[in-house]
Amino acid sequence: FEPIRNLTMQYGSLQRAMVSGSRIFELMDTEIEVADKVGALRLSQVQGEVRYRSVDFYYQPELLVLHEIDLHIKAGQTVAIVGPTGAGKTTLMSLLLRLYDVKQGCITVDGHDIRDVSLDTLASQMGVVTQEPYLFSGTVADNIRFNQLGATDEEVVAAAVAVGADGFIRNMENGYDTMLQERGGNLSVGQRQLISFARALAADPRILILDEATANIDTHTEVLIQKALGELLRSRTSLVIAHRLSTIRNSDFIVVMEDGRIIERGTHSQLLIQNGLYAKLTSYTGSNRIDGSNYAINGTWHVTLNTPRGLREATLELVATGTDLRGRWNGSQEIVGGTVENGNPTWELREVGPQGTFTFRGTVNRDEMSGDVELGRLGKGTFTATRVLS
Repeated sequence: FEPIRNLTMQYGSLQRAMVSGSRIFELMDTEIEVADKVGALRLSQVQGEVRYRSVDFYYQPELLVLHEIDLHIKAGQTVAIVGPTGAGKTTLMSLLLRLYDVKQGCITVDGHDIRDVSLDTLASQMGVVTQEPYLFSGTVADNIRFNQLGATDEEVVAAAVAVGADGFIRNMENGYDTMLQERGGNLSVGQRQLISFARALAADPRILILDEATANIDTHTEVLIQKALGELLRSRTSLVIAHRLSTIRNSDFIVVMEDGRIIERGTHSQLLIQNGLYAKLTSYTGSNRIDGSNYAINGTWHVTLNTPRGLREATLELVATGTDLRGRWNGSQEIVGGTVENGNPTWELREVGPQGTFTFRGTVNRDEMSGDVELGRLGKGTFTATRVLS
């Protein structure tokens, strides 16, 4: 009976493997929606002029996400894209990167419809820095030259110096040869973002897209970044999704979006005089942000905590007032040391017993939150949370 007993014990694993295999094959069989045309144009170095001409886009046919977008960005200009959550800002950038194709109208770069251009040469002209930087297992230098494998050591160092990352890198155990953990787990959020800025600069793209790239940076790091942005944006076309006034003010012009439409455009001072949505967003807080982002933290969250001892689930209630954060864990235990930095929360739980203090650092993205946890004597963990909608 031993073989039958072994088969019975492995039956669950076999079933899971079969389901996983079917999903893998389903993914591999998915048809590519965005592909090169036959005889697609291969772009050489571009100037960086970008035009959106009467662009409509939807994910589902019955619900338009972008409506009649007309936007002209001259080569070398810096344009800030602002607006409330769900306005269509990131979708606007995704279409330029050709992650999706427009449903109506067209987008051109230097007069070429991007649907007529080969994807690899289009990608080679663009650099992207997102809110959540992606770093890989490997050395610091390898991560900086990720999109420019031919970059020399001197070019890597120059890019790091330009964005203010050289100092902390040289203070690491092996400097630029220090090995990073997966996703840069042995770096702070600000350090990871600085390396992603250096990576973008090393690639020297003609068109640069910053999608909330300064959202996770603390005040000290912001000072370094603001000095670096002048170098990063110089002589290249830049589209910047941002909520920091320090980033927005220096743009050549600002585009304000709401419900998938461009409703205002102009400089910071011009938009304040218009007293429209931009002025309203600016008045939400007295801080350096224009989106009232603290309010995105407030509410009840369902939390899954991943610890070395397994998963734990809990309910978290948060209320943010300015930079102060208070709340309750599982309805009774008060959180302490709560702060909000750049729209993202940090708080502590003081566990009864030998575990000590748990320190949570999270990043909020609409109705989801995730982050790292220092678990006292238990080590480190992670958590995810979903907003409980009323």
